[in-house]
Amino acid sequence: MDLTVLINQLFRETRGLGVLQKPDKIFLENTNLMYALVADKIEIGNVRETFV
Repeated sequence: MDLTVLINQLFRETRGLGVLQKPDKIFLENTNLMYALVADKIEIGNVRETFV
């Protein structure tokens, strides 16, 4: 595991200039980072989606 990775980016499968567009979803690598960054506004659905 690469220790420098903090986020995972999810892209649709595209060709051409579509590759340069923003990612469809951005996930933190570890759910504990959510609690370290914003402890009082965490939605449990986001935690579950990031975990899976």
